[in-house]
Amino acid sequence: MIDTAAVPYLSGAREAVRDGGTRRNLDWVAPHADFGRADEETRLLLANAQTSGGCCSPERSRARR
Repeated sequence: MIDTAAVPYLSGAREAVRDGGTRRNLDWVAPHADFGRADEETRLLLANAQTSGGCCSPERSRARR
């Protein structure tokens, strides 16, 4: 599970999270990630397209197991 409270965000990140690439990233990673009780805005922040694929990646998750 992702500890969303431990993820730091830059000032203004929540306001900038609503683009199409971010939504596609989240749609792609969501079936492979356990976000716990994180709200949609937090999930979008973790999948933000500006990070070249988001902080969440099934490949990264598998590598850490």
